[in-house]
Amino acid sequence: MARASSAVCEPEVAGAGLGLDLSTSGVSSIRGALHILPLERQITLIHAADRSLGTRRLGRPKSTRIPLVKLLVAGLPGSAEVVENRLLSGRGRQANEIRFTLLCFLDQLDDWQFANGVGGFVARVIERFLLEVRSNAAHAAWMAGDLLGDHWAQETAVPILMRLATTARFAAGRSGAIHGLSQALSGAPAGRAADIAAVLRKVARSDRSARVRASARIALHRRSAAALVATRGRPS
Repeated sequence: MARASSAVCEPEVAGAGLGLDLSTSGVSSIRGALHILPLERQITLIHAADRSLGTRRLGRPKSTRIPLVKLLVAGLPGSAEVVENRLLSGRGRQANEIRFTLLCFLDQLDDWQFANGVGGFVARVIERFLLEVRSNAAHAAWMAGDLLGDHWAQETAVPILMRLATTARFAAGRSGAIHGLSQALSGAPAGRAADIAAVLRKVARSDRSARVRASARIALHRRSAAALVATRGRPS
């Protein structure tokens, strides 16, 4: 891999180099412009964006944090190491806000990225994150569950979320997984929905955290309410 420059990167400057406004461009458009560049230049931009996120001046304000995060997401799979580190490492408000922002934009991966293994990579990293996350700081655990449950292929996401609902070390991770399962329920076929409901009933009955048990009961209640509404809406 080429050695990256030590300089930080203003979003406006990075965007100008790509012929885009990073603030208003979607991840797919940024990826298309980025991948036209020579590989060495791509790596330089990715690492400069990462270093910029680590500064208070550029990493804290939403106006600069969001375009820099979009550049990292657009750089996948080439930015995989950087994205993994940002999702799994770092404490404090700024690190948590960067993590949340990454999770918000990872649902904009395009077909080329999925075809090149990015989808599986992201799912594995999110599983590792939820397995060990200690709190829902900046709502990152909630967003991780939402990303898998509402924006990922159920064949990949649901088994991960069902595992995490009972095996994540801390309540934040289990609650995030339960939120993801509640989102997946609405679009799940009957057999998968039954499997999800079985896991939720187990959690509601036996999880060591009262808050997690309550989350599972709420998810089950919503499922029952949705089923009742659907039944009443059918013609007799």
